[in-house]
Amino acid sequence: MSYLEGGFSLETNGTLKNLIRLYKDTPQDWSALNSAYFQSADETGVMPVSKDNLPAALATFQLNRLIKDASQTTPDLIHQPIPNGFTTEHFQFRREDLGKNIIHDMSGPYTAVDSISMCDDLLAVWAIKTGASTPRHVQDFSMNQPFVRKLATPIAEYIRETSNTHFRTNRFAYILVLSEDLLKKHTQDLIVFKNNGGIVVPFGASATAHRERIIALQSRER
Repeated sequence: MSYLEGGFSLETNGTLKNLIRLYKDTPQDWSALNSAYFQSADETGVMPVSKDNLPAALATFQLNRLIKDASQTTPDLIHQPIPNGFTTEHFQFRREDLGKNIIHDMSGPYTAVDSISMCDDLLAVWAIKTGASTPRHVQDFSMNQPFVRKLATPIAEYIRETSNTHFRTNRFAYILVLSEDLLKKHTQDLIVFKNNGGIVVPFGASATAHRERIIALQSRER
């Protein structure tokens, strides 16, 4: 049995590799990101997330900001190429919380990813799992083949149905940015994921360390 259904495969390319390298090499000023997050929320009229969910929201915000900034100087990189509200036969793609993509099916929310980018001719899907909003996220996250196939279903349908001919219709990239906790917890599943073309990027902190630094930041800036 193939890792993904419908003849799809997970791949990468030079543009995506450069973007991942930029993400890994860019130092984060979480205080500046915190200020930028709340400023963007105010300017766009988006309701900021609760304090419990802020650590994960800032990680998502930082990723989208980095990709958006990089796309300004990289002609073959497009940030969020799927239009907000785009509907396929079975799914709708919506952007919420200043960047996160919520994918709905006919019954409601189906899955979520933190960012989508077009790297040359390759659609790249990003998911950050810090486990930092609440401790249960570390236990609830499941990195296995059914999890990846669930995500792949709406992405594959979008690629098949798009009329934009520069998409190759049998591949995309899936990048998981994981906290130290999740890297250790899901070692075997991640080996299978990477052997089948998936990309794993360390977040650079444990769930507890990230959560505590954001809580401390909020206390200082209160």
